[in-house]
Amino acid sequence: MSTTMENLTEAVQRHLGVQQAQTMHAENITADALARLHGARGNIDRILELWKDVKTAGPDLVRGFEPHHADDLRRLRDVLDVSFKVQGYSDGRARTFLPLSTKLINGTRGVSTLYRDVGRSVVEALWTDHAVAEQLKAQTRTWERSHPLARLLAPLADALPIEAAKGDANLKRVMIEDEALAAWRDRVVLQDWRAWLSAAEGMSSDEQLETMTSLIGLHLFSSLMHRLALEPDGSFVPRLFFVAVDGQSHNRVASRAGTSFYAHWRDRADVALRIVADRAITDLAEREVSFAEALESQDWTRALMWRNVGFGKGRKQKAKYEERLEEKLEQARAQSAVPQEGDVRRIVEDTLCEVFSTGSNVTSKVKDFLRTTGAAAGLVGPIDRGVRKRFLLSERGLILLARLHANRPAEEIASAEEDKQSVEAFLDDIFDRYGILVTLERERIRARVFEGPDAMRLARMLPNEEAVRRNREQLELRLDALRLVRRYSDASTVIHIPR
Repeated sequence: MSTTMENLTEAVQRHLGVQQAQTMHAENITADALARLHGARGNIDRILELWKDVKTAGPDLVRGFEPHHADDLRRLRDVLDVSFKVQGYSDGRARTFLPLSTKLINGTRGVSTLYRDVGRSVVEALWTDHAVAEQLKAQTRTWERSHPLARLLAPLADALPIEAAKGDANLKRVMIEDEALAAWRDRVVLQDWRAWLSAAEGMSSDEQLETMTSLIGLHLFSSLMHRLALEPDGSFVPRLFFVAVDGQSHNRVASRAGTSFYAHWRDRADVALRIVADRAITDLAEREVSFAEALESQDWTRALMWRNVGFGKGRKQKAKYEERLEEKLEQARAQSAVPQEGDVRRIVEDTLCEVFSTGSNVTSKVKDFLRTTGAAAGLVGPIDRGVRKRFLLSERGLILLARLHANRPAEEIASAEEDKQSVEAFLDDIFDRYGILVTLERERIRARVFEGPDAMRLARMLPNEEAVRRNREQLELRLDALRLVRRYSDASTVIHIPR
């Protein structure tokens, strides 16, 4: 007889507040969020005909179509391939576009596979302030009117009503239970979107979409980092990470530190799985007395009762679990005739973690989600495939963080600096909000890094003082090159965004 255990893949996603831990395009997360915010998607079938025989599709796309229009349609398709298509099939056909109009958000073909419902995390858990949500609606409605390709394509698509969501989003449920995360959302996330709305007045629709995607990525990334910080005993590891600043001058020591911190946080997915596995074992033991007795038994044969655990539709996982559990119990029997207290539980937990952390299972997908959202925020790179990832503050991240800082009220900036627009205040604030560590020169940052119980573990990953100094210099050089600062003197540099 098999007793079904909670599906650990779904349990890990619920525990971390991730709707679906999958590899996906950051722009598709924004698209799904906007579709849910506005309550509409689009039927883009006519637009997709551009990737067929344009001579055949032409009459349906162009009023008064003539054969010579086919070349114009091919050129339009080439432009869309380069600057408007987000995701396509292996043969080049388009699947999703930049969401510069809700009509251009695919609502007809594989919606759940394309968007993975991740937009629910944004709308239900992050955009919870009604006034801000209404302002975001109004601002994003302007894109269709102001962007030339959106104006051209939107009339070819028909609006479709959004599908109804069932239950609450995982991140919303987590924020109900996690008061610290909810408090962070109510302060940082709300302030960030107010700052973004202020900054949007000086940006084109393309810039608005890019920075919105980056900010969504930053908030989903930060929320996931918060949950990954949870230890099995209920405590938290320090929620901070060192970022190497991207630039022409390569700082190898700072880059290694960025790599070490990224590996540290990526591997926290395995800790999350262990927490969930331990909880699942407890839940099953409380429901089934025979399983509880097998955990405490001093007979290895009785321990085999835990082989009869099912995982719903996970047949391959069950087969692997049974095989590995038997092997581990046999190995333990060879070492000790009688199980010691906690031995059976440890073996069951280790087996569950092994089965659900190999191949393309949930922990690898959580790591992919961390990478995807971090890259969207401009905090994880390089973007090249096959290159080892690290925490890397790129141009995308600098532009987002500087624009937000320049548009914050002074009273919202977490710094003791008198000039709240100074680079020093900027460094204090991004550390306070997101745990981003660029330099150790700031006293309030050093206090949090070196005075906690995990100071020694963090110190081993941090770069030396010279590398930190160069990292800070690289930050100022990049801010200057991107025209995100105004320099009054060598000792006075402030964040400044030209209007």
